[in-house]
Amino acid sequence: MFRVLVLNVLPMAEVLYLLRILHS
Repeated sequence: MFRVLVLNVLPMAEVLYLLRILHS
């Protein structure tokens, strides 16, 4: 269950990071 949570969080963090780069 913890692994599933990590797999869900990592892509989200990556997307937020990319969005932050695009906005700046």
